[in-house]
Amino acid sequence: MSRLNHVPSCSMLKITLSARGTRRLQFFAALWLWLEALLCWLGPAFGFALIYLNLSLWGFLSALPALTQIICSGLFWVGILALLIYEFPHVRWPNIARIKSRLERAGDLLHQPLQTLADQPMRSHPLSNVLWQHHQFSAAHELALLRWPKLHADYAPRDPFALRWLLILLALLGALQQWDLAAPRLRAAFFPPDMRAIAQLGPSEFHIYITPPAHTGLKPIYLSSHAILPDEIAVPRGSKIWMRVAGGNITPVLEIDGKNKKFGRLQENFFVLEQILQSGNHVRLQQGIFTLLNQPLRMIADQPPVVAMPDLKALPHGQMGVHFCGEDQYQLQSLTLHWHSPEKPEMGGNKTFHIQGKKLCQDITLSTGSDALAGKEAIFWLSAQNSAGIIGTTEKQTVIFPQYDFKNDWARKLARARQDYLWDASNLEKLLDIITELRNVKLPVGLYLALQNTARDLQAGRSAGSMADLWQIIMRIEEGSYADIAANWRAERDGLLENLPDMRMDEAVLLRQVNGAAEAWRAFAPAWGYDGTIFDGVWENIALQISGGNRADAIKMIEQFDSNPGELLGAEFQSVSPDTIQTLRDIRVRLMDPQLPVEERDYLEKLIQP
Repeated sequence: MSRLNHVPSCSMLKITLSARGTRRLQFFAALWLWLEALLCWLGPAFGFALIYLNLSLWGFLSALPALTQIICSGLFWVGILALLIYEFPHVRWPNIARIKSRLERAGDLLHQPLQTLADQPMRSHPLSNVLWQHHQFSAAHELALLRWPKLHADYAPRDPFALRWLLILLALLGALQQWDLAAPRLRAAFFPPDMRAIAQLGPSEFHIYITPPAHTGLKPIYLSSHAILPDEIAVPRGSKIWMRVAGGNITPVLEIDGKNKKFGRLQENFFVLEQILQSGNHVRLQQGIFTLLNQPLRMIADQPPVVAMPDLKALPHGQMGVHFCGEDQYQLQSLTLHWHSPEKPEMGGNKTFHIQGKKLCQDITLSTGSDALAGKEAIFWLSAQNSAGIIGTTEKQTVIFPQYDFKNDWARKLARARQDYLWDASNLEKLLDIITELRNVKLPVGLYLALQNTARDLQAGRSAGSMADLWQIIMRIEEGSYADIAANWRAERDGLLENLPDMRMDEAVLLRQVNGAAEAWRAFAPAWGYDGTIFDGVWENIALQISGGNRADAIKMIEQFDSNPGELLGAEFQSVSPDTIQTLRDIRVRLMDPQLPVEERDYLEKLIQP
């Protein structure tokens, strides 16, 4: 048998120098490959930590009770340790052969020069020795082609979809979206506080009283550990919260969106806290490691009222019907109608309705005949104010204000002069001339004296109250012989409207007032162009509404007599002349005759169809 001996080298110096030049490269490559092995070993643990990190940064862990957080933290550390132990034997840790092999593969050196230089073949034949030395020289020359190996931590089997990059991105976004809370959340996730409180905390109970601001009109909210808690605590902004915790000797902490406030201790195991709620999405009451309360919180901000004015329509006798609605989350205080001229914004007015309630829909009649804008274009809108002092408005509408259709020429002239004066004070002389002309007209004594007093006030510059008095004079002139009858009707109407809202008023008294108002209207209806007797059914309906307790409906019907009484009648009596109404009444009387021929009955029934 032959012995293994080192082959003597002809030029060993060159080979030795080449081998020494690779030692430093092999040393740093070894460090690099150890880093690769560590990354492979720590990869699963890193992925598990990324998931836990995202749960913490996005607030999922902080929403859990403290005891659950402690359990989650313990499970996290146990899981990390288990993954490290499990992965350790599966990692290909570097050795000399693996380091050399990676260096040779990085340079695509298929002949393994590092391994060749380290080999020690057997001594055999001189020719073989020469060939082997030549082979070593070739290997030494190839060392110049060595390349630094690329870091290759193979995560593909465990993460085929590269979700680690998504988790890293989510972690960055979680930290940036609430930067101030990122550090406290991480500390609480990996090292939960108050671990010592387990042995110190006894049984506790809490009581919470939330008082909304006075302007909301809402009742106080009471929450307790003895009652079922709502899924969400909704409170108006600015509410006052008073909390009491009884039991345990650890000071409770109120946490709202990560901001903590400690309770004050009144007695050994009795704690209280009081503060004003202005913001927050989540409320949590913590005592040691135990969570006594953990609920979503919704702050209700004060909002302006919602108002709508969907319908405006012109009515006879210089009036406009307005249908409007207002609604507020708490309490409405007032609704105001506004109008002004687009040409002269200072020419305008308003009408305010003081109300109490969350919602109001109402139909009102607005007298526009006496306004300076009667017959002119006006900008009209509605505003509503709630109990918090916040005002909501509708969009502005452009309408033509209805004007009074006067039948009396003198009333028409005086009303026109009055409106011109309201529009432009330089028209005072024109108004005084019309009043002077009226002195030659035969007027009742009282009306004549009132007209002279108004003229005297206008000349003295006292026009504020004079315009209202002048409109009353104009209406008395328009009503003519019906003036006293109109005054009687208004007195009966006003007395009835005054007593109807009083629920203590005897029903018999109200029904007598209804009869009096009905008689006054029969006399006054011809001034509107109606036969007063055709409204008898309407007054009977009003009496039935009062007897049935529907006084609000009765009030609306009575008020409509001064706006559009035709709407109180059937469709066949609306917007028709008195002669036509009388004809319809005669036809109905004729149809009641049992001896009426069939052909004539059919003809008359077709005539009165709406």
